[in-house]
Amino acid sequence: MRSNEITVFAAGAGLLAYRYYTRPVTLTVAVGSIDGEAAKAMSALASELVSTNAPVRLKVIDSGTSLEAAKVFRTTRC
Repeated sequence: MRSNEITVFAAGAGLLAYRYYTRPVTLTVAVGSIDGEAAKAMSALASELVSTNAPVRLKVIDSGTSLEAAKVFRTTRC
């Protein structure tokens, strides 16, 4: 009975370690353009990364202008 408990525990710990190791990394991207095309392009790229199950995810922050994007990039901690 004791060996079954140890086996179940080891399998659970292994599954948890596997899920932790294979989870995607999230990168924050601050974008800005007056017409909003930069945010649309980065959002499309982020969607493509999700649909292809890439190990990287993008978090897109639309800040309106490139100057504001630089300020957000400098001050944001994730």
